[in-house]
Amino acid sequence: MQNSAKNLTCGHVPNLAVEERIQTYWSAATANPSEYFQTDLGQVSTVRAVQINYADQGVNPVFMSRQPGLYPSI
Repeated sequence: MQNSAKNLTCGHVPNLAVEERIQTYWSAATANPSEYFQTDLGQVSTVRAVQINYADQGVNPVFMSRQPGLYPSI
């Protein structure tokens, strides 16, 4: 499996996105819509689920809890 991404945060490389450990992850450097993550499974495969975990990296939890209607987008 090969993974790649555009514009990543230091220390959060693409391979960390698929290792199934919540403590490590891939992270885009900014909120720019042109950033992406992609993976090549190496063969035709059936994908039955995709799990996205949102990290609160660098976010003040007090701010997040006081913003009604603030939802992540995919």
